[in-house]
Amino acid sequence: MTIPLSLPFANLRYLKLLRYSFDQLKTICLTTPQLKTLNVTVIHQTSKIEFQCQLNYLTRLVLQIDDFRVSMNEIEKFLINFPRLKHLELCTKSHIDLTNGHQWALLAKYWITLKFIFIITLHS
Repeated sequence: MTIPLSLPFANLRYLKLLRYSFDQLKTICLTTPQLKTLNVTVIHQTSKIEFQCQLNYLTRLVLQIDDFRVSMNEIEKFLINFPRLKHLELCTKSHIDLTNGHQWALLAKYWITLKFIFIITLHS
């Protein structure tokens, strides 16, 4: 998907996306700097989340990650891009470290609303 930078997305405040890769999401974020609410289902083709695109006005994020597992470290690096985030809903398949309440408490101390849905598979 190619998004022309000339389109009037600069003032977009609310956006819902289904089945986008992190690369596509990054392109969209670069064209929507005023975004306040993002509801996105992400698919991923590579082994690591590589995402650097700061959205300074984003306060609400509903994130569903399909088709791959994420670690707490990857989620932390991703969420750093949203310094004003207050509301987070996260649904993902994950590694066991994503359930570490102490890490979430440190990361989310200024957030108002949290909702987590983790699908964890333990291998012997």
